[in-house]
Amino acid sequence: MLFSRSFAIAFAASALASLPGFGSSDGFVKMEFDILKDLGLSTSLNDFITSLLPEKQLSSRDKSGSAPLINQHTFYVTKLSIGNPASEVEVLLDTGSSDLWVMSSRNPQCKDNGGSIDCEQYGTYNETASTTFKNNHTNFYIQYLDQTYANGTWGTDDISLTDTLTLKDASLAVAEDSDSNVGVFGIGFIELESGSQKYVNVPALMKQQGLINKVAYSLYLGSMESNKGNILFGGVDHAKYSGDLKEIDISSQNGKYPYLQIPLTQISVQKDSSSSKVFNAKDSKFRSSLFNKRSGGNQSIDTKSAPALLDSGTTLSLLPDDVMKSVVEAIDPEAAYNSGAGGYIVNCTLASPSNSVTFTFDGEKDIVVPMTDLIVSSGDSATGGQQCMLGLVPGSMLILGDNFLRSAYSVFNLDDKTISIAQAKYSDNQDISVIS
Repeated sequence: MLFSRSFAIAFAASALASLPGFGSSDGFVKMEFDILKDLGLSTSLNDFITSLLPEKQLSSRDKSGSAPLINQHTFYVTKLSIGNPASEVEVLLDTGSSDLWVMSSRNPQCKDNGGSIDCEQYGTYNETASTTFKNNHTNFYIQYLDQTYANGTWGTDDISLTDTLTLKDASLAVAEDSDSNVGVFGIGFIELESGSQKYVNVPALMKQQGLINKVAYSLYLGSMESNKGNILFGGVDHAKYSGDLKEIDISSQNGKYPYLQIPLTQISVQKDSSSSKVFNAKDSKFRSSLFNKRSGGNQSIDTKSAPALLDSGTTLSLLPDDVMKSVVEAIDPEAAYNSGAGGYIVNCTLASPSNSVTFTFDGEKDIVVPMTDLIVSSGDSATGGQQCMLGLVPGSMLILGDNFLRSAYSVFNLDDKTISIAQAKYSDNQDISVIS
């Protein structure tokens, strides 16, 4: 999970919806969310989103603590009903982590308990009032790079995904003390769970309890202009993509599968400018090299199959330093790095539908991302003109976040250890088939 302060436009709050005539025999669960634009965030949530990575994961993830970009954010929130009587909470949907944790109503930092945090904005869970909550007396603790933390206990309770679908005895962590006001719904591999003792997380429990056939789900974020998106557990919506879904094996690490990563082999920059420049980059630990000149002002960067994490919990996209510098040079040679914002200031006129960045996976599958999704206004400059920033930032790990995922229809199959991707097609139609 990588929540970075950004200059993105939308904030997503969501509601769950079951399909007409849905039952467990249908083999899929559809969870929809509405995208609300230009919605202000509470101070505590702003503080939370500046957190980059859990400290306990720094050995395998970004150690640099990349400077966060400032302004507004894009993220996706699903609504869950937990316990009996039920508490309704909203949690951030995250393919880059694997635990579900929610805010306890007993958190002393909540306003209702004499603190300063508006915990009711996204809801709290009253575990002491729930007759079905079982505390397993195992400590839960997570801390992020900005020192935001959540501390509590693990347990199980009933979790309703819709009005008619409930998971029995689902594992969750209850944050009894936290300076955040929103929890996280991690849907990644079990190997990425934060505790030393692994358990059946929510996606795996859906399969175990017969709601889906495989631990698999499809992610459709919608366009920057849309107000809806969805995650489809156990199914694929063929109306939401164009071309073929390319199935790609997930990259392993020492025989294990902690992250939802697939090999990224090339990044190409397409501009309507007639000029191009040849770059030659030395090999790095990500083996990024070989910059080729193309006709029509296109420039390509061969990343030599660097593993790219597809992470819905990340607003922006991160590239290794050497690749980042070359991509920026190809997009805007006059770009200037702003250390205060943690990103590159670029020419606003580049945010044109005719300009794009193409990401090539496994040597053959292209996903085209318009620069209108990658370059956004960050307000006025010191001279009074408009200032724009690039939604690609440097980092020690290659992470493709929401500004990439909006252009991709992605099918994450954790059982088969594959991710299938295609160019997203923004459509209200649906053509759903079950993953079996």
